[in-house]
Amino acid sequence: MSTHEELRADLAFLKDLAENGGQAQWAGGAAFLAGGVLYGAQCLVQGAQAAGWIVLPPVVLLCFVLGITVAFLVILTIVIIKGRKHRTTGVANRAVQATMSSIGLANLALLAIFGSAAIPRQSIVIWELYPAALFALLGAAWYVVFMLRRRWWTAAVSAGWLISAVALGVLAGTLTYALVAGLALILLMGLPGGYMMHLAKKS
Repeated sequence: MSTHEELRADLAFLKDLAENGGQAQWAGGAAFLAGGVLYGAQCLVQGAQAAGWIVLPPVVLLCFVLGITVAFLVILTIVIIKGRKHRTTGVANRAVQATMSSIGLANLALLAIFGSAAIPRQSIVIWELYPAALFALLGAAWYVVFMLRRRWWTAAVSAGWLISAVALGVLAGTLTYALVAGLALILLMGLPGGYMMHLAKKS
């Protein structure tokens, strides 16, 4: 590709980002922020409970976990409804969206794979390897984003997910597992989500 063609491609990408990508980025960022903070907090509370730092009655803990899920679904529904007004265009934007959607489909397969192995064996360790595999997929997805957008902060997020995936594999079955998972969700999903919303407002 010639320099002139590269310049035209860059200008087309910037125009697309300004007209469409900003809204799509805001919606994705809002979903990441909500998911990272809510589920990160859930993991931290469950980790603190497992470590004996706090003691919650089973009913209270169940209501807390259900409340986290309900809150996330409500926020996600609002984001999806709001995002329907803005179609994502441009090759790079569509590729990012397709990558994240693929992770969602792979997540369902992972859930079935690890669930079918963990439930008959009643193994919590097998269940805890499921998030580790999902974290690795998220690391791969963010690496795709880095290759498309060439933003170094996305490479850092990718590396963080991959490192966290290995850490969860090592810590499976230990008391610190949930605490590490919670911190990873907040730092690698919630924080980037908030930054994506910030970038969307600027664009």
